[in-house]
Amino acid sequence: EFTFSLELPEGSSIDETNRYAKVLEEKLKTHPEIEQFTTFIGQTTPYYYYSIKTDFNISHVAEFIITTKDFSKNTEIAQE
Repeated sequence: EFTFSLELPEGSSIDETNRYAKVLEEKLKTHPEIEQFTTFIGQTTPYYYYSIKTDFNISHVAEFIITTKDFSKNTEIAQE
């Protein structure tokens, strides 16, 4: 697993962030090496995950938790 952050310019609306996130989700759905993913729009990943404090109400941010089929390919996939 790894996390990926999508950051639009500050002041971008949650709707705009959601539109960009949906485009990325469609690409993730068709990637043969991705097993599953979860998207958090307008906030960071939950605190229980990676022990990172969750931030809310950040309309210009979407974060993804991505699970790959083969851990050894995480870096390669993240760089795509």
